[in-house]
Amino acid sequence: MSEFILKELPLAMDLPLTGQYLKNTKELSVGQSLSVTQNGGSLDGVSIKGLGTSSLLSIQGWTSNLTFSATDNNTVAWTSGSIILTDGTTFTIDAGNTGNMAAVTYIYFDKAVSLTVLQTTTIVATSVGGNKILIAVAQDVGDATKGATFQVFGGKGGSGQLVTADNIAADAITANELAANSIDGMTITGAVIKNQTGTVVIDDIGLTSTTNFIGSSILSNGGGSTTSTSFVDVAGTTMNSFTLARSAKVFIFWFFYGYGQIQDSTPYDIAIQIYDSDTSTAYVNGYCAGTLGFHIDGRGNVDSRYLFGTMSARSGVGTFAAGTHTLKLQYKANGGGEATWGSANIGYIILGN
Repeated sequence: MSEFILKELPLAMDLPLTGQYLKNTKELSVGQSLSVTQNGGSLDGVSIKGLGTSSLLSIQGWTSNLTFSATDNNTVAWTSGSIILTDGTTFTIDAGNTGNMAAVTYIYFDKAVSLTVLQTTTIVATSVGGNKILIAVAQDVGDATKGATFQVFGGKGGSGQLVTADNIAADAITANELAANSIDGMTITGAVIKNQTGTVVIDDIGLTSTTNFIGSSILSNGGGSTTSTSFVDVAGTTMNSFTLARSAKVFIFWFFYGYGQIQDSTPYDIAIQIYDSDTSTAYVNGYCAGTLGFHIDGRGNVDSRYLFGTMSARSGVGTFAAGTHTLKLQYKANGGGEATWGSANIGYIILGN
C-alpha cells in the first residue's frame, strides 16, 4: 500500500485512490476542499475546521427558537421563528400546526420542498434525508380534555414530552425513578395496583376488598343481663382472631339493643365497648339508656319503674399494632341496677396504613 503525506494542501485537490492510504498533517479549513475517489483506501487524521454553506443539512448541528405547544388532544402547533445551522445558515420558519393527528406524526424541515414551512408525515423514513432535519415528533391522545403530546429534538422546544408504551421497558419504572409526591392530577385508565405478593389490590372497577381489605362481623341474638358495674362479655360476640404484619388502621363498629333499670326513681343506662383481649385495649365506648315507660297493672295502678329497649350504635377507626387481635363486645350496668340486652352486633374492616 502506498502512503501520501500531504504537508501543504492546495485550495482544491482530487486524488484517485485504489488500495492507498491518505494521511494529512495539515488541517482542512473553510474555503478549501478535498475530493477523494476512494476504492479500498482510507482517510486518517483529516481535521475539518469548518463546514461550507453548501454542506448537507443532515451532517450539521442545528438549533431553533420555535416554540411548540398542544392546541387540543390531536393537534400540536409551533410559532414562527428561525432554524440556525452550524455553517451559519438561517431559515425563517412560518407558524404552523400538525392538523388533526390520528397517529404518531413527524415534523421536519425539507430544504427541497420549502425554506419557510415545516412538513409533517406519519412515515418515519420520509422525515430523514440529506437535506432534511427532523424537528419534532407528536402524537394525539384519546382523552379530549388532555393535550396532544410531543417531543422536540433541539432549540427552544416546549413542554409536552412524548412518552409512548413502546419507549418504556416492562417494570422499568419503579419507586427509585419517581420523586416523592411527583405524580399529581393524573388519570390512569385500565390499570391495576398489586401488593408485594402480586395480589391485585385495586383494579379498574375499584378496591378488591374481598382479598385485601379483610373484615368480619358477628350478630348475637342470645340476650342476657348483668348487675355488674365492671365490663363483662356480651355472650356470642367474641370474634375470630386476626393478625397484622404491621400496624394498621382498622374500622370497628357495634350495634346494641338493650335497656337499663330504674331504681328508687333513678334510671341507669348501659355502658358498651369493644375490647381487644390480646392487647387489653378498649375502643369506641358508648351507652344505651333505654326509654322511660309506664306499666299499668290489672288494678289500674301505674308503675313507672320500667325502661323500654332502644338501639344504640358506635363506630370509629383505631390504630392497631402488629400482632394478633381478638375483639369482643362488653357491657356493664353503668352506676347500678340491671343491664339487659336483646341483640348485639360487632365488626371490623382492616384498612391499612
